[in-house]
Amino acid sequence: MRVLVAGPPPINGEGRNVVGVSPFNDELLAALADAGHEVLFGLTPILGMSYAGCGAASAHCGCPVLPEQIWKKRGFLRGIDLLIISTMRTDFAWLLRFARCPVIIWTHGVQCDPLDFGIAEAMRCRDDVLYVAINNDHMKNARRHGLGPQQIAKANMPALVDPSLKLLPAEKHCAGPWHLQERKNPGLCVQIAKAAGFPIWIYGNAPQRWRAKVEDPPQVLVMGNLPHDDFVRRLGRAAFAVFAGIEEGRPMAAIECMARGVACLVPDIPLYREFVSPAFNLFYDFENPAIAAEDIARITAMENRLALSREALELYGRDVFRRDLEGLMGRVCAD
Repeated sequence: MRVLVAGPPPINGEGRNVVGVSPFNDELLAALADAGHEVLFGLTPILGMSYAGCGAASAHCGCPVLPEQIWKKRGFLRGIDLLIISTMRTDFAWLLRFARCPVIIWTHGVQCDPLDFGIAEAMRCRDDVLYVAINNDHMKNARRHGLGPQQIAKANMPALVDPSLKLLPAEKHCAGPWHLQERKNPGLCVQIAKAAGFPIWIYGNAPQRWRAKVEDPPQVLVMGNLPHDDFVRRLGRAAFAVFAGIEEGRPMAAIECMARGVACLVPDIPLYREFVSPAFNLFYDFENPAIAAEDIARITAMENRLALSREALELYGRDVFRRDLEGLMGRVCAD
């Protein structure tokens, strides 16, 4: 099968993105190639992201990487057997009119639901488009838009962590949030970490105005973007991770932490309750985010890290993701 994956640049000027769409697409491309499909990658650049040219991107992905002006041509799309839209953008309703092949829409990580931007209307005209809901709210929204059960699926995202990595004892620092943005509520994360007596290391995009607001060495260190493998290794040494964002599409960072054995301190809201196990992590109240010392000691213990990692990989491991992907392709390409 000839499969086109449309997504953001697989690498930027500093290597891979720390978390989110690009490493997910690495996993998606590898799964398709290992299953024997002919895979192409079509770039959908995101504002503020750069890439090192299609040649470097092709070497990184292990498959041809095509700029938008090539793969978006109607004639090119006629030669595709399956299109997987795997991006954070929402402006792709036109693709459902141009691409006559089956389509899987897997817009992981977005804060807004693409169904609210004309996608649902375009889907109603077709019976070979499958929308992957990334959380329960998006599933409910799909039903509100009138999509039938045959048009909606739910699939687990992979924990982008090598399960063979050795779990490490907790060190005296914590991690989070991923990326310095207002919606991530970094000020509250710093406040919680300081109250617990732990320095906090912040990864991901760090605009200078936000860096100046929060960076306070050695208590608050902004690590910036790192190659994903390097990030995962560093993450494994964190005592715990702190998150305070309430507009996440799917808490991918928390999933990566749990797979690495790093417990999460998260707000007690439905988004996190859906994905984060209360048995091995901690939930806090926005009005009173204090965390007891004995709770910190419990979640940083090695036995908790081992049990948490085991549970997360059972739910979000690579094998689970690949089975889900195979099932989605089987549904949409059944005919």
